[in-house]
Amino acid sequence: MHRERNRFSLPALVCVLPLLLASEFPRVPAAPSRPPGAEQGGIAWQNDIDRAFTIARKENRPMLIEFWADWCGPCHMMEKNTFRHPKVMEAVRRFVPVRIDFDRNPNIARSFEVWALPAVLMTDSYGMSLVRLDGYAGPQRFLKLLGRIPEDISEFNAWSQRLAEKPGDFKALLEMGLTYRRHSLLGSSSYFLQEAVEEGNAMSPQPARVAEALFYLGENHLQLEQLKLAVGAFTALIERFPRSERAPIAHLELGKIYYMIGKLDRAREHLQPLLSRGEADRVAQQAREVLDKIKSGA
Repeated sequence: MHRERNRFSLPALVCVLPLLLASEFPRVPAAPSRPPGAEQGGIAWQNDIDRAFTIARKENRPMLIEFWADWCGPCHMMEKNTFRHPKVMEAVRRFVPVRIDFDRNPNIARSFEVWALPAVLMTDSYGMSLVRLDGYAGPQRFLKLLGRIPEDISEFNAWSQRLAEKPGDFKALLEMGLTYRRHSLLGSSSYFLQEAVEEGNAMSPQPARVAEALFYLGENHLQLEQLKLAVGAFTALIERFPRSERAPIAHLELGKIYYMIGKLDRAREHLQPLLSRGEADRVAQQAREVLDKIKSGA
């Protein structure tokens, strides 16, 4: 099953965002072997990424960036089967589509960490990846990926611009991570939340916000079934911020994880103290349910 690989390109994009704002990509004319214009009856591709970014930012539109090469067989299959499908062409209308010749624009390809073709990135207006596709996808799968992009990307754009102007900004990193999470883009959310935690370690901003980053980082890993990483995030929260309002839930999540993997003593260590919160408390109720299962051997 495909899972978004946004995270793989994000570090490079954070570094390249100031270049995008300044339009400093080297200008290389597109190869004439595959004209991108609408006169062919397909998608009206841009072939100048600087111009595409200008349009996207002016109109607050997401971008669809395809990297291709004339020698790439799957690229031609995508053009024939996917990009010329009527429903795909209609869905792409809300994007600014730009097609980049991989061979003639190696610097741009490297900046987006594109090493194999075809590669399609759906980004905000500043080039921050929202959903990434590596390899061929038919029209139905591609439509599902397009559907994951929010209709309104204003919030993404606002934090992308702030990160472009001030890389390493703790609040921007945290809010970008939370924005990705609200749109169920958990891989990218985890990247930004981890960056926020690391920046928070260096800057010592408001402890509650660092605890928030750790908590949602753990929740992301848990939803992605990355249990070891989830344990690390929740444990860090408890050790660094034991009085945080999120600490009891972190204990509960750790108890559940240890129960799932059969470490019952560790599960009890985290769950038993939660019972003191009272019978009416939801965290205590859930802890009691897991402890009952442990007791019954379920």
